[in-house]
Amino acid sequence: MAGILSGVLFAAWGYIDKPNNPEDLMSVVHILAFVVPALLLAVVVGLCLLWRNRLGKLGWLVIALAGYALGWSLVGASVGGEAVWVYFAQRGWPHYLSSWLLFMLISLTLIGISTVRSGLAQSRVPSALVLATGVFGWPYYMTNSGAILEARWAHIGFGLLFSLSWVALGVGLLVAGTRRAKRPQEPA
Repeated sequence: MAGILSGVLFAAWGYIDKPNNPEDLMSVVHILAFVVPALLLAVVVGLCLLWRNRLGKLGWLVIALAGYALGWSLVGASVGGEAVWVYFAQRGWPHYLSSWLLFMLISLTLIGISTVRSGLAQSRVPSALVLATGVFGWPYYMTNSGAILEARWAHIGFGLLFSLSWVALGVGLLVAGTRRAKRPQEPA
């Protein structure tokens, strides 16, 4: 359910987060800035539970990278994204280390490629959905305002695809979890 809700709320967050919003709408934006990454973290935990026996060392490293990304997003939502950026700048660390979405996309892409290549029938649909989420996220990230390929309409379109892929991933995890729960139990 977290994947479905995060995709819907991510789209809503992108729609209402505009410069010069009234104060009451900015409160909603700040709440979404915390809730959406928390829900995304729940999806990553769901993936860990689904694939716990098949991840391997690289898979767990990639999941840890997603945890790093989502952890910084929650810190940024709590204290402000600019404060996180200043924290990194004061230490002489590259500014991109504070970009939670960048590390989330790296994680999604790598874990998607890894699990799709493993060819396990049980995880094929969620694996492809994780990869699709990462693939749609890259053009969304690269076309943002001030980004390398700034293009507003492309950013909006890929933002919708990115949001819908989170919804699809949530449905895929829900179906996979339901199938695991319905397995017949062997008699004792």
